Amino acid sequence: MSQSDEFPGGFPAEPEPATPSGPPSRVRKSHVAIVLLVVLALGGGYLLGTAGGPAPAQAAAAPVTTSAAPLPSVAPLKSAPVVPSPPVKVEIPAIGVSGGLVDLHLNPDGTLEVPKDYQQIGWYADGAVPGDTNYPPTIIAGHVDSYQGPAVFYDLRNLKAGDQVRVTQADGNVAVYTIYATAQYPKSKFPADTVYANRAESELVLITCTGAFDKSLRSYDDNLVVSARLDPASSGTPAS
Repeated sequence: MSQSDEFPGGFPAEPEPATPSGPPSRVRKSHVAIVLLVVLALGGGYLLGTAGGPAPAQAAAAPVTTSAAPLPSVAPLKSAPVVPSPPVKVEIPAIGVSGGLVDLHLNPDGTLEVPKDYQQIGWYADGAVPGDTNYPPTIIAGHVDSYQGPAVFYDLRNLKAGDQVRVTQADGNVAVYTIYATAQYPKSKFPADTVYANRAESELVLITCTGAFDKSLRSYDDNLVVSARLDPASSGTPAS
């Protein structure tokens, strides 16, 4: 298979809207407080992961070029309570991802914006922030590939329970999350009420596209959702 076949890339035509549902606004705690299309950044063929390419769940592992070099080590932390504060950077040492975050908001049609650059990582800036409790999880999203090859979240499928996600907050603290689950959902049956439900503890989800690639829509059929829970004992300010 040639690279042009393997990573066709591009944005497809917009599909018909699915049943409304999606992530809530931070100003209202209920996971049904705001109605979005299931085809937001983790649902629609014309949004996240629309770059095309092989289904990550089926493709063989391959070297990935991300927006930053793999992390050889991580800075030690001083244990401290995590105060809710917006995220500015995310690091996923297990797959060599490290980069600043761009704010994602809602489009006029109720869908979520996506990063304009395939190597950028975005977060839903109107939702929960790291450290929030009794809120839905913080949502962090990225593309899976483009015409040129793997994008920043191409290797997300290789994460496993126990891997860490380090989120630097605007206040300078680092919120450390431990992955506890990964799941693959058809976009047409995305369980938004479950994925975006309130959590007693601070959690985050990492989202990209996966599954079979529909060439007619230039879209993946599924979404990959990686869930992680805050580890307060490992979080805090970087050691001097």
